[in-house]
Amino acid sequence: MTNILESLSLVPPAFIYGVIFLFMFVEGEVVLLLAGILARQNHIGFIEVLLVAFAGSILHDMLYWEIGRELAGERGRVLFFFRRRQVKDFLSRFEGKSGMYIFISKFTWGVARLVLISAGYKGYHQREILRYSIPAGLIWSIALVSLGYVFAAETQVLRKDVTTATLLITGALLGVIFLEYLVKRIVKDRI
Repeated sequence: MTNILESLSLVPPAFIYGVIFLFMFVEGEVVLLLAGILARQNHIGFIEVLLVAFAGSILHDMLYWEIGRELAGERGRVLFFFRRRQVKDFLSRFEGKSGMYIFISKFTWGVARLVLISAGYKGYHQREILRYSIPAGLIWSIALVSLGYVFAAETQVLRKDVTTATLLITGALLGVIFLEYLVKRIVKDRI
């Protein structure tokens, strides 16, 4: 971990901001945690990371919403890797709860894309999506970058005891996976 951080400290900040922005379209959680660590060590600016992550998050949401709109207009069965049947199955659960789904999906790994595509497919207006995506994206960006920032303060302690650090990181990841499983079960049971 130390070698990675030292290598990244040699990269120009503008390039790092660009990478952060691009990774918001893929999976940004790990990148934002790493960005928080780099911000703590003064390699990049904390506020700049938040702005880039927030902008990337909102554009991510708009991209997948637009894919849903295109999918609704297509006559084919598949657009990119999304099948019409998958979107239609989800739509039956989406009725009347779209705002809740849009907001919560930002914090549930792997669900946001399906929710946003479904919203586009169903014909929700862009303002409706932004109404929930903006606060969710802001909270999500601040939370993950801040978590990385706080975690960086502990990296000095963790470097001394690699076994404890590995166990703590593994425990934290298992905890997140378990919480996501619980949220999915609760949402599924209520639908």
